[in-house]
Amino acid sequence: MKNLALIKLVDELGLVPKAELEHALERSEKRGTSLIQELDELGLIEECLLAKLLADRTGLPMLPSLCAEECMAQALDESIATAIGGVAVGQKNGSLVIALSNPLATCPIELKRMVGRDVTMVVAPESEVRASLHRLYGVGLHHPGIYRAILEESMNSEAQINAEETATRIVHALLVDAIQVDGDIHIMQTKHGWRACLCVGDETHELCHLSPSLYIAVADYLKSLLADQGAESGEFLIKLSDLEFVSFFLDIDRDYSGEQLFLAMLEHRILNPDTTRVDVKIELPESVHQDYARVSRDTQVTVGELIEHAWKLTRDVVDTPCICPYVDRNERLVSSTVSLSAECADEMEVAALRAGRSIEWVVQKVLLMSRECVIRYAP
Repeated sequence: MKNLALIKLVDELGLVPKAELEHALERSEKRGTSLIQELDELGLIEECLLAKLLADRTGLPMLPSLCAEECMAQALDESIATAIGGVAVGQKNGSLVIALSNPLATCPIELKRMVGRDVTMVVAPESEVRASLHRLYGVGLHHPGIYRAILEESMNSEAQINAEETATRIVHALLVDAIQVDGDIHIMQTKHGWRACLCVGDETHELCHLSPSLYIAVADYLKSLLADQGAESGEFLIKLSDLEFVSFFLDIDRDYSGEQLFLAMLEHRILNPDTTRVDVKIELPESVHQDYARVSRDTQVTVGELIEHAWKLTRDVVDTPCICPYVDRNERLVSSTVSLSAECADEMEVAALRAGRSIEWVVQKVLLMSRECVIRYAP
């Protein structure tokens, strides 16, 4: 049982009452979802906290976010990726780096045998892995079983779930899918009801079918979210946290083909970005160190903030093989410690994993690539 070690960890730490843990496990088995996802959706344990606990238990590094490149889809077969619930995110020292949401469910030796090469395991939040699986392989974020389970529960007389509650749960599931892949929702009329689809770029993924009565309840619930609740179309906000919101635009269109409902994702807003900072040790050629120290003094901007500015300029091309500005290989290296935002440090760590290098190497390359620009046009 792949959840056995995870259940033991949660129970051992006393994170969730046994009855609620059993309920989450039952939902997981019924809906075809992971136990981690159910624990998070039920509000029992936040997935990021669980990822941190799993990283601590296994001694593996944790990546708070993933940005696996498209080429990584060729590095790990889809059947293996979906079986282990993981994605390849880079290479390190000839080893394929694989991010997993539940490393306790995967034996490193067995994983190496399946992949056919050395592997390095890291831990990532469940939603990040699911989003990457969808982006790389087209694997659905929400297993269709989730929607089926919601609909089945609504038809169970003992459950006493009304149409409004069912509509609310379906809308929440649709919005979660849309948010995680930056997609839109299209609900179109068919011969026997309505079909809800997730649209990502040119791809369309069918999620569920709605009866006419349930469609009306879904449309009514969505209209209740609008800022102008007297309108049939307009913008509304979904609150992800105290600081983070996503805005959608609802449009209900009626034409000769019937009624259609569009949910277009407009903007992902972070009202107050995370101010957490981490210390990173770096080594730079003396001339580069002096240049940045001088700019820091002249502009009253810390070297860490200059590095963050340099990262914004180069992060989209940092993986590209290039010849950096000339630096004398015999030049003395100067060590220092800089303070970076947690987000910047995390992104650089991911870039380092992809390149099979250290974060210090990434910082040095970034600063060399953007040296002239930062020195001349410091923020």
